[in-house]
Amino acid sequence: MDTIEPLPFKYKLLNARGEEAGVFSKRGELTADEIVLDKTRIPLLAVAQTAVRMNRLILVVATGDQRLVTTAVAITSGASRGSRQARARAIKQAIDRICSASWADRHRDQLRQQGRAAEFHAEDCPYCGATIDLSGFDPSPQVYCPYCQVVATLGPDAPPDEAAYRLCNACGYYSRPSAFTSTYIVFLCAAVIWRLRTTTRCNACMRSEALKMLLVNTPFVIGIPWTAVALTRAYFGGSTLSAAFAGLDAANYAARKKKWRKAEDLYDRILERMPHAAGVRYNRALLRLGQEDWPGCLEEVKTLWADCANYQPAVGLACKALNRLGRQDKARALELRWSQ
Repeated sequence: MDTIEPLPFKYKLLNARGEEAGVFSKRGELTADEIVLDKTRIPLLAVAQTAVRMNRLILVVATGDQRLVTTAVAITSGASRGSRQARARAIKQAIDRICSASWADRHRDQLRQQGRAAEFHAEDCPYCGATIDLSGFDPSPQVYCPYCQVVATLGPDAPPDEAAYRLCNACGYYSRPSAFTSTYIVFLCAAVIWRLRTTTRCNACMRSEALKMLLVNTPFVIGIPWTAVALTRAYFGGSTLSAAFAGLDAANYAARKKKWRKAEDLYDRILERMPHAAGVRYNRALLRLGQEDWPGCLEEVKTLWADCANYQPAVGLACKALNRLGRQDKARALELRWSQ
């Protein structure tokens, strides 16, 4: 297991609504063997999965009786310099690096004991440093990191902003999700309702939310400045500023509005610039799925796996298409293969 310097941090517990509870932060620490939350010690090898949402650190922990328990805290300081979100990411990445390296070592030892040591293959994620076990997958120019969820291009030709792109939790399209604050200010007789909500979403999702803000805030005027900022971010941020991914948000927005031909043309333009783009091809598979073009969906998945052989999110699309085509046996075999 990797050795790291102890990483101290402070955190707050969350209430039932997911809000930070209490005035004072508690002390936590990450070591090479465990994460300590106040007086609770969690062995790192019991951590089955990690996630970060804003400054929330989410741990899925396997207990001694084979149950999975989710623990979520809000990181308030420590771990690294920068924003609270950056501090939460730093803790997550440190946990992922330690755990992924240990799991890869275990798999390599298992293969060696079976006389199959030559089958082991792994790559370090160029963006988060986690160890990606690629044993059993064909070599491909891109790899998918299940820890930071980025499709990474191996070699010197990787797009400089590639690390910012992943699947949007709101719409499911490959895109550039980021924090977005929805602001609504409504006057009702003598009362003023002011509502703020920060979520992580892609720019295509932002467009829908910003237009909703425009509809609600315009009659009351005072919310227009926040609406203008939201509209500017939605339409002129994200992939608009990217040399490699320009047009991706517009393509995803068209696909969600079922403007199939427009979306197809925009995806084609991106793929003409990028020789390997498994994430964009995943969106094209979603496009085929929306059109109920099951053979076309399977063909897109096959093409994206040629770019990124271990792109796990595509398994669900392939199985759905196979089931719709009456090929349930192949769907089950595919699920079994990826579960091993």
